[in-house]
Order: sequence, then C-alpha cells, then structure tokens
Amino acid sequence: MMALLLLVMSSKGIQAQQWADTVVLVSLDGFRSSYVDDYDTPFLDALITSGVHSREGMIPVFPTSTFPNHYSMATGLYPQDHGIVSNTFFDPAIDEWFYISNKPAQSDPKWWGGEPLWTTVESAGRKAATFFWVGSEVEGTRASSWLPYDSVPFDVRIDSLQSWLSRPIESIPALITLYFPEPDGQGHTFGPDSAEMAIKVHEMDAWVGEIVKIIDSFRTTRRIALIVVSDHGMAEQTGQGIYLGDYISESDVIRRVIGPYLDLTVPQGKEAEVLEQLQGAHQAMHVFSVDDAPEEWQAGSHPRRGQIVGSADPGWYIRWDRSQPVYQGGTHGYDNRDPSMRALFVAQGSGLLSGIVLPSFDIIDIHRLVLFLLNLPHPEGSVSSLAPFELALSSSQAPVAQITFSSVIGVAPFGIDFNASASTDPNGDALTYAWDFGDGTTDSGETVSHTYTAAGEYTVVLTASDGVLTGTDSLAVSIASGVDTESFELPESFVLKAAYPNPFNPTTTITYGLPVASEVRLTATDLLGRQVATLVAGDMKAAGYHTAQFNADGLASGTYLIRMEAGDFVATTKQVILLK
Repeated sequence: MMALLLLVMSSKGIQAQQWADTVVLVSLDGFRSSYVDDYDTPFLDALITSGVHSREGMIPVFPTSTFPNHYSMATGLYPQDHGIVSNTFFDPAIDEWFYISNKPAQSDPKWWGGEPLWTTVESAGRKAATFFWVGSEVEGTRASSWLPYDSVPFDVRIDSLQSWLSRPIESIPALITLYFPEPDGQGHTFGPDSAEMAIKVHEMDAWVGEIVKIIDSFRTTRRIALIVVSDHGMAEQTGQGIYLGDYISESDVIRRVIGPYLDLTVPQGKEAEVLEQLQGAHQAMHVFSVDDAPEEWQAGSHPRRGQIVGSADPGWYIRWDRSQPVYQGGTHGYDNRDPSMRALFVAQGSGLLSGIVLPSFDIIDIHRLVLFLLNLPHPEGSVSSLAPFELALSSSQAPVAQITFSSVIGVAPFGIDFNASASTDPNGDALTYAWDFGDGTTDSGETVSHTYTAAGEYTVVLTASDGVLTGTDSLAVSIASGVDTESFELPESFVLKAAYPNPFNPTTTITYGLPVASEVRLTATDLLGRQVATLVAGDMKAAGYHTAQFNADGLASGTYLIRMEAGDFVATTKQVILLK
C-alpha cells in the first residue's frame, strides 16, 4: 500500500475594500464608553447596529486627560513621543510651563511633535478641515480649513459640516474633524451617574443624529465614513483626598502636577528616597519611578515628565495639603486601565462592515484607521496599528494556507518535510503557522519535519494566522506498514496507477513506477486528446515508485486522462473526473 495524498484549500471570501472619499471624525469629550448602555442614545444605538462598536471602549493614553489623548489620536503616537504629556506640564529645556488655557501655546510648534492626520491628508494633495481638535491650530501643520478654539454654538459646528460637504467636488475635504466639549463639562459638574448627565448624554446623542442626517444626504454622491469617539471616560468623585504633604516635604519636590494623577520632579539624587516615602503611603495612591511605571501607561522618560509618576484610585483626589479643596462631581486623568476611563468608539460607513463588535484597543489606533479608510500611508514613526479593526474592514480577508511537502512514499517509521511558505495573506500581514499532524502531535513554524511511527491514515492540518483571521489547508496522508509494501521494492515493469482521489477537486495524486531509471513525461489531456497540463516534463527519474500532483484549478468540471511516456512505454490511465 502506498502513501496517498489529498490537498484541500479553503479561504474566506470577502468583498473588496471600498475606500472613503471623506472621513468625518467626531469627538464627544468625556463620553464614557458605558454611557450608551447606561443612558438613552437612540442615534448612537443605530450607528452601532449598522456599523462597528467597541463595547468595552478604547483604552486612553495616560494620563487620561483631554490634550494628550486627542493629540495621540491625531498623530498615532504616545505622549512621550509627541510631547503633549498632560494638560499641564513643564519643559526644562525652554524653562516654560504649558497650560491648555495658554492660547499662544496652541499655535507654537515648539510644543508639538509628530505629524497629525490633517497634515498627512494635505501632504497627499487632498483637503482637510478641522472644526477644533487638539493640535489643529499649530502653525505649519494646519488644515486648509481650520478655526481657533472658541465657545461656538453646536449648531454652527453642524452647519460647517454641511457647508464643507456642499463644496465643489475637488474642494470637499477628505478629512473633517468636529469637537464637542460635552458631556465632559456636565460630568465634571454633576458626575457621571447623575440625572443631569443622563439629560446631557441624550442631548449629545441628538447632535450625533444631526450629523448622521447631513452625512446621509450626501451618500449618493460621496463615500463617507463616520467615526464617533471620545478622549476618555469619567469617574464619580467621593470627596476623599490624599495629601502628599503628609508624607514628603516641600524640599523633596521641585515641580508637581497633581490631581487624579501625580507627576513629580524631585531634586537630583533624591528620587529613591522620595519614592520610598510615597510607595505604600496611602492605599488609594500608586506611585512609580517613571521608568518602572505600568507598561499600559507608556510613560517613558521624557524631559517634560518628572522622575516619579502615579495615580489615585478613581474617586480619590491628590492634593498637597488640606488647605486645597478636593474635586466634587466627576473627573478623569486616572489609571487608563480602569474601566471608568474607557472612551467611546462607534464607526459606520464606507470601508466598514456592519454589526461588528470589537474588543477594547488603544486610542492611538484611531490614527491608523482614518488613514486606512482614506487609502493613505501612515507617517514614518507612527506606532498606531490597524490590527484591532481587521474584522471590521471590508477588505479584511483570511490568510490562504497552502501545504507543500516532500515525497511521502514509504513505510512506517517515515519522515515527511512540510512547508507553509506558499501560504499568502491578501492584506499583506505577517503570518504564523500551526501544524496538527493527525496523530496527536503538533508543531509550529513555516517549515517542519514529522515522522510517522505507525501505519495508518492521517489528516495533516495547517492553520495560518495573521493574528486576527485564520485560513486552513489539509492533507490526507496514508502510511503503510512494513508488510506487503511496494514502497521499497522496484516494480517489475512500468506502472501507471489510477489517480487518487477520484473524483477530485482540484488536486489529485498520480503514482507511477519505473523498473529502471528513465526519462518520464506525464501529461493530462481532455477526452479530445488536447493537452491541458504537464505533470512531469521529460525529467530523468530513478527506478522505483514516484508521485506527481495534478492541480486542475482553472479547468472546467469534466473527465480527463493521464498519459505516461517512459522510454518505449506509453500508457493512459482510466478516466479522471474533476468535480467543482
């Protein structure tokens, strides 16, 4: 009995990517991801049903404050890379403080690193328009249409969207950003769990409805994707304070930024001492050296950060002493791992599938999603990723796994070399490989070797994964025992055996035997004698048994013949039937 092979390929068919002409990126400041479950949000609910949603929400950067998170979405960078490390910070290189209330700082490029979305869009020869977004006022990186931040009524912002989309087609922005300061303001005043918050969330949902109405009116002439996000969540305050002055002295600190989190610059050489005094000092305060902060904070050493960083538990507020009031209502800025800090993500429209629920992902990845939907490359240095969205993109396709293998003619114990290098990924993602040899053993890697120690029929399964989607290929292997096998015996005459499997789709195996070394030509023909494939092209083959693969992919269903020529020997198999 000889080894017999069955090659079956499978892949997932997905529609082609539909690029967006325009991406409308809307921020509802301080909209905690859970608000869509907690409060009445019919318009956001409709977007969730027809689009893509992360129920667990986006993971903000640390600290979970407005400026670092909005600018991280815009650049695809963490704060230690783009430099906006908080709403308030000090830069020792220029001996200046940065405050969000300092208007000149909003336009001064010395504070702002990285390349924001609107700059990338404009550099590609397309238009961008920003109706407020953190960093959109910086000189040298502005969009074609931009406005300095001001208290502009919400309906004016909505009207601007209508106006931009109504421009002549060559002037319509490819990127439009809209920023709304609510429900953050209401959350700070009344807290996230208040009746007032319920009213404000419902109001902001209605504004989303107005945006959807405008976008829908242009969908017949323009492909538009809408992305609705927030920058962070909101936590209820308990009126409880943590007072640093109880544990360290004024001489221990050069500069401090405190509140829901802390950022301390201490005198040179005192870091270890101050850190020891603060770590474990209060059960609701968690303090670290900036280099040893939690990985999720992506804090990193930066001249604009102090040597010591930390966070209070949600509900607590860090002050220096009891003369300073603690926060009431609600606030944010806490550990980005806390669920109360999770940010909203809902998207719908061109390039996106419907009814997709995604797990949580880093807020910086919004940057990569916007550029992908516009079919634009991301700038060098950006660390944003498209991976979280692969299941939601109309171009997401599973890898196509394909096994290639060495000759498997033999008896147990018999070793086979398997190779996955012919596998492909339509999206160009890197692949990993997992093998199941069908005898209870597994392996991983692009190339593997496996020895079957017992006779039997086995199914080898290769799984190729891009980290989100998978594709499989399988191979049926038959291993003979050492009894009555022809594997190691020379045939007494030329042999052309029947194809297996038969019928087949799309690949079958042809086995032939040579009593002496010979030049072999093996071809496939249709019933009219027309050659449709060359399986062996006059190659010199050693005496013994050999196999060849007939791949009929691209041929129509029907009956085919296999013709063998070896020296003076000519033979044709019985009918080989292709079923598709």
